[in-house]
Amino acid sequence: MKTDIVREDGGQSAVYSKCAFDGYDYKGDPIFRGDEGECLDYCEANGHTHRLRRHAALVPPKFVKDVERRADDAVGKIRDLGLAVRSDVTYRASAAWKEQPTHYAYIGDFGGVAKLEDAGDRACSDAAYAVGKGWLRELFGMATALWELGFTLTFDKDGKHTIFGNYPQWVTLDEEE
Repeated sequence: MKTDIVREDGGQSAVYSKCAFDGYDYKGDPIFRGDEGECLDYCEANGHTHRLRRHAALVPPKFVKDVERRADDAVGKIRDLGLAVRSDVTYRASAAWKEQPTHYAYIGDFGGVAKLEDAGDRACSDAAYAVGKGWLRELFGMATALWELGFTLTFDKDGKHTIFGNYPQWVTLDEEE
């Protein structure tokens, strides 16, 4: 039987039938569970061909959190100027989007973009608006760079940023037979 040896949380490994893989994860219970060496021994003892698989992030999670924090800081500086960022581009993170909070993107596929607006009852000065435009350009730069990496920079109604598309993928450590 063709099998995959998968490292799980906690340092343990599990042996799954290759048929149990659904494109992202494994369905059902593993055939065997133990440390990686025990899994290799199990496969060899039972005549199973195997490959080693691990989850790998496309970028380090630290990078994602750092960009989200920097984007939050930029929006905070825009708010300090008496401005707010508004967008007509909504991002649907999942099929259950009605139960999720609405996320907004900086750049849309159909020409929508985020804009600056007065946040309060007082009018913003031209100088403050110019500084805010600079911060908004930085946010557009972050969003564009992340888009090129395959991610989407979004924000919610409170200005809190979330990067979508940062999903781990399975990688094979040795060649398939």
